[in-house]
Amino acid sequence: MRQIENYLHTGFDAQEYTKELKRNRDELNMRIKLSELRFGDHNAYNVEFISTQSSYCLSQEGIASNVADLEVQFANYLMEILKRGYVLDRDFLTLIEFDSVIPKFRDIKYKMIFMIREAAEGCHRFPGINGIHTYHKGSYKTIDKAYSALIDFAVKNNLKLKGTAIENYFRSSFTVDSESNMLTDVILPLEQ
Repeated sequence: MRQIENYLHTGFDAQEYTKELKRNRDELNMRIKLSELRFGDHNAYNVEFISTQSSYCLSQEGIASNVADLEVQFANYLMEILKRGYVLDRDFLTLIEFDSVIPKFRDIKYKMIFMIREAAEGCHRFPGINGIHTYHKGSYKTIDKAYSALIDFAVKNNLKLKGTAIENYFRSSFTVDSESNMLTDVILPLEQ
């Protein structure tokens, strides 16, 4: 009904309609992937290539004493962004970029990045990512297995890593009832 109403008032825009279909496809593919991860073997790490588009973002840098402190700072910054009225991008919401290929668990130097839908005061462009990634299901205490799978894949395929580790949190400890349900997309950028 919404589409018919739009066509009557503004006419049919084939390009916009195609973009909407692609967004819907991408969202369905992500739902499928998350469903497979939720019910699949969380010890299996399927490494894939990833390429994201440049987008607007807000960021904050800092140091967290440990993983729990990092999560608290993450939640506080997210709440601050939402209170200020920013609208998060629905496709690729939150990233934490670390200062090394494999993050430390103490005195963690980080950069939190929240993708927002439109340009706004205080935002800048995030250049997008070309790299490899895998999903880690479960406690952060065992996330080193995801990093090992990525590094093994890079070595086996003669890929050169560039920059630092990035994590995208789909389900953090704040949003799940058990650590076993946490889900993190672990990304290592590659040289072009």
